[in-house]
Amino acid sequence: MRVGLVIWGAVIVGTAFGLYQVEISVRDLDRRLESLDRTIARNRGAVHVLKAEWSYLNDPRRLADLSSRYLDLAPVTPQQLAVFDELPVASAVKPDQTPALIPYAAAGPADPPTIPATVTADALDPDVAAVLSVMRNTQ
Repeated sequence: MRVGLVIWGAVIVGTAFGLYQVEISVRDLDRRLESLDRTIARNRGAVHVLKAEWSYLNDPRRLADLSSRYLDLAPVTPQQLAVFDELPVASAVKPDQTPALIPYAAAGPADPPTIPATVTADALDPDVAAVLSVMRNTQ
């Protein structure tokens, strides 16, 4: 009978030790889970701030203001255009020379390039269709 008590005592002590180890593991996992939850909350807040900053930085009014303030851009004039045939041949240009482009208005062909009639306005953006109709009417 004493052997049975010793065995049962050992089983009880072993079970108690095992339960204690499981409890410690669960506590560690709970701490890790809380830490991960705090990290996720911080990251969500950071993502929210970054999205707000991205929206601000890509605001069209802000970009238009910055481009007018820092970029010296102007609309393209007809004098800046050239026909492909007027460009110098690559073999005729030496590497140390910069070819001079002939302005379209000064030496271009008598007739401007035509817009093919096969392009329909239905397949285009409304703004592009309006520009094409104006160009076709001026030809």
